[in-house]
Amino acid sequence: MDPGTIAIVLGSAVSAMGALQAGQNAEATANANAKNLFQTANAERLAGIENRKRQKRANSKLAGKNRAIDPDKLDLLEDNAMEAALIEADITHTAEIKATSYENKGRSEIYRGATARKASYFAAASQVLIGGGTAFAGSGSFGNLFGSTPASNNAGLGLQFRTTAIA
Repeated sequence: MDPGTIAIVLGSAVSAMGALQAGQNAEATANANAKNLFQTANAERLAGIENRKRQKRANSKLAGKNRAIDPDKLDLLEDNAMEAALIEADITHTAEIKATSYENKGRSEIYRGATARKASYFAAASQVLIGGGTAFAGSGSFGNLFGSTPASNNAGLGLQFRTTAIA
């Protein structure tokens, strides 16, 4: 095998390894991003729990103040209690929506990483095939198969091309 063919084969192998490494790196990065997103989702849920507790304490203080001002207005106390419960539920709901959004982004990152890894297999295989085909063509093996060299007779297929100069 001549040095040029060896260089082609080695270059293709290095390119294939690079493609595989790029896929692995993309997957690792995506998984790290997903981990951060899942941690953020958990933090949002915990923040929602704490915010709800704060609101519940504020609601209790307001209820106590209202009872102190006028303990006979039960409808006002009931309205305040219902409104307080809605505010608390809204806090929890908002936190859950944010957390779910982060989890969905995390799942998307995992999918993106897996897809990049799979695509790297095809890129690596393509590099190997290109290098092997180029080395095979450069060695004159096509000429042996078809009775001529690729450069002299379009791989022995008898094709002829005309070129036209553009003025």
